[in-house]
Amino acid sequence: MAELGVAESIVDRVLGHRVARGVSAVARIYNRSTYAKERRHALELWAQHVVDLVKSKVVEADAAGWGE
Repeated sequence: MAELGVAESIVDRVLGHRVARGVSAVARIYNRSTYAKERRHALELWAQHVVDLVKSKVVEADAAGWGE
């Protein structure tokens, strides 16, 4: 996801990692955002990346004649 431009803090949240690295004590206490929109966007980017990978493999297989 990082290679797709998703911030590391959002990747951590998508993966369910506890976010504490580099975050101030004040932010840990008062920032209660779930970052739902950012996580959704990250997962949409990842889904499109997976679709693109699968499509490229199908095209390669068709070009090699494996579909016959």
